[in-house]
Amino acid sequence: MMVLGAPFAPLTVSPFDLIMGRRRIMGTPAGSRKDLHDTLAFAAGHGAMYPGARRLLDELHGAGRALALASNCSRRYLESFVRAFSLEPILLAARCADDGGIASKGDMVAQILELSNGGGAVMVGDRDSDRGAAKANRLPFVLFAGGFSSTPVEPGDVVAQDYRELRELLLGPR
Repeated sequence: MMVLGAPFAPLTVSPFDLIMGRRRIMGTPAGSRKDLHDTLAFAAGHGAMYPGARRLLDELHGAGRALALASNCSRRYLESFVRAFSLEPILLAARCADDGGIASKGDMVAQILELSNGGGAVMVGDRDSDRGAAKANRLPFVLFAGGFSSTPVEPGDVVAQDYRELRELLLGPR
């Protein structure tokens, strides 16, 4: 049983069903409708990445680049995403808003940099909070215009319109 939202009435479930493994109860502190939809899709194995994203991640990893995720999502959502796309083997770390000691995306990136020694790090993102995290940690920032958000370009931004451009910026031309 997946609990969507918080019902006012108590749930009635037989403890025997829970003990014998015939039933289990799960819940999620859903944010937006999209967050809930994506979390359920990831949990069911129906999520999707942008075309070319996984190939680029694998290529970066194969070139010896340390990869990490910093997201304003919940821990449950992040773990579902990482698991759904089998990212565990290629990620150094994944940080989210629920993690201890986190007040901002800049804090997430700072924790990741401590793990990686920070050398040669670049922040790639599609949101103002990504740009802010890069600035807070004195990192170069690449605005990915092919992402979920339509963050306006600011003076000094390096912009990648798609994964081909992003690959060239991060690894050089083929």
